[in-house]
Amino acid sequence: MDALRAALTKIKDLLDWLPDPVVALIILAITVLVALALHRWVRKLARRALAGRYPYLYSTLSDERTEPPCASDFGNDRGHSGCADEA
Repeated sequence: MDALRAALTKIKDLLDWLPDPVVALIILAITVLVALALHRWVRKLARRALAGRYPYLYSTLSDERTEPPCASDFGNDRGHSGCADEA
């Protein structure tokens, strides 16, 4: 925790000539970028670990998107279900 505080203090000292709100926004942007990179790395690691053993769980974490179910699957009795293949 002290290393993180020291790094943030060093960044603030480097940007001392800027107003404090601008420095805060820059630090916040750096934090968001690090969090997004960490999230991507953990997600890739989880997908790789789950691919063989838990295919259903893997499919929920994968980037593949499926089409929503047709309205006819839910008992739509109005004649037109809105599905592309039934148009």
